[in-house]
Amino acid sequence: MEDPHAIKRGVIIKLLVAYYPHPKAVGDLLVALVKGQAQQMDMRGLAVHLGYLQDKGYVVMERLHSGRANFELQTVRLSARGLDLHDGRIPQDDGVWI
Repeated sequence: MEDPHAIKRGVIIKLLVAYYPHPKAVGDLLVALVKGQAQQMDMRGLAVHLGYLQDKGYVVMERLHSGRANFELQTVRLSARGLDLHDGRIPQDDGVWI
């Protein structure tokens, strides 16, 4: 039986490949997941999957601050290791279905 969490993590990796090596706003990623990929997910669920992918070294999370505008933006980008996983240059991870 396929793990639905592993499938969602794989979709996240696939979406981020298009932006490599640049970051993507987490909110924009959520919109792309829900709209373009028909994935049922909310911000909390996305945060859990991104945390897993970050712990594995597949993504890098950053918080950007603008002191003058008092603005904060959470971004995520695919790491080189994440790209290698996507491209099959490292062994498959059972927690991420590519």
